[in-house]
Amino acid sequence: MAKKLYNSLWFQFWKIWNKIGPPWRPSVKEIKWWEKKIVELNKSNKNLKALVLGSTPEIRDMLAKNKIDTTLLDANQSMYEAMNKLIKKKNNREKLVVGNWLEMEKVLGENRFDFVIGDAPHCNLAYKTWPRFFDGLYNVLKPGGYFMVGSITLEFNERQTIEDLFNKYKRKKKYFKNFKNRLWELYQLADEKGVWTNEVRGFSYEAVRKLLKREGAKRKIGLKELDENLWFLSGDINGEALGNYVEVMPTLEEQINLQSKWFYLDELYLILDHSAFKIRRAMILKSKRLK
Repeated sequence: MAKKLYNSLWFQFWKIWNKIGPPWRPSVKEIKWWEKKIVELNKSNKNLKALVLGSTPEIRDMLAKNKIDTTLLDANQSMYEAMNKLIKKKNNREKLVVGNWLEMEKVLGENRFDFVIGDAPHCNLAYKTWPRFFDGLYNVLKPGGYFMVGSITLEFNERQTIEDLFNKYKRKKKYFKNFKNRLWELYQLADEKGVWTNEVRGFSYEAVRKLLKREGAKRKIGLKELDENLWFLSGDINGEALGNYVEVMPTLEEQINLQSKWFYLDELYLILDHSAFKIRRAMILKSKRLK
């Protein structure tokens, strides 16, 4: 099943990305916050070299605007091609390297970049591999380099049960036609048994699918209806594209403590202005590497 994470189905991901907004995508404020730091760095070094983890279009547009020499490291070329559909500003100084984020220094070499930037890349990696991830970042960065990163968390203002979800669906089916509404309702199920587990520090999509199917069957709701009205990725209620993907979301304190071996926390930006939940935070980390 894991192999299907890297198949052509992901080429369609741009359609999903185009539908959703913050906090699942970086906000305009977040991008500008990072840009302020990059402009500051650019004043003292006109030949900045940036590494982007993934192919996030908002980040790439900002780097193109500032004419930054950019390398993208993405494990999935189909995702890169998909995100290209959403790019607004072409960067002639951008190139793609297909490779594993857990083998950065092997793929790219050491002491290469002034800063690395990414939209929640570590949230896509098993929590047990995070030390290897941060070690790789430390090695590819130049001494005193920066890691600029957004993180998804599960610090909600509200929670709901699966019973709440189906009751709401029964009353307000039209509400669930909206893609963002469905996504928000599913994320609120984080407290349901087996959805978020301390073992993996994450939110299991497979667990949510199983929960929907089991509880839907009790209510005589078929897979087609679940897929079209309650799941967020069309045609994936059986897990064909996402497989057993887990979105890793430890607490802020736990993340800061883990990364402190390699990085200082230079700046922290908490995104707290959403009316219902707070599941984004952005950081600027400075490498402890001196030479």
